Amino acid sequence: MQLPFADATFDGVTVSFGVRNFHDMDAGLREIFRVLRPGGRLVILEFSAPTAPVLSSAYRFYLKRVLPRFGDSVSGKSGPYGYLARTISEFDDPATLAGRIREAGFGGVGWTPMTGGIVCLHTAMKAA
Repeated sequence: MQLPFADATFDGVTVSFGVRNFHDMDAGLREIFRVLRPGGRLVILEFSAPTAPVLSSAYRFYLKRVLPRFGDSVSGKSGPYGYLARTISEFDDPATLAGRIREAGFGGVGWTPMTGGIVCLHTAMKAA
């Protein structure tokens, strides 16, 4: 939430499967905006929810029933995969995340669903 870098330091910032864990999403996005140079790009790869009914149902079942049990079994730890499933299912939909990115000051905001909508690639720019 307070990166140790001067304003306008970076040409690009990427985050993969991490923004859903920011304790304050809006403050985190504003901090990313601060450290980007004018014309800099933000690229976020984050989990989403498929919109096709059959895939959506199967994915919800996987997140709630399969992932926590299988992941905990393989890792030998109880809880981390339940947390992962919960953060994925509670995370903003792509349009809501795009709105939050815009509110942080970014322009050219868009997203591309991938893997049937299970993940989305979000992109934005800091105006030059």
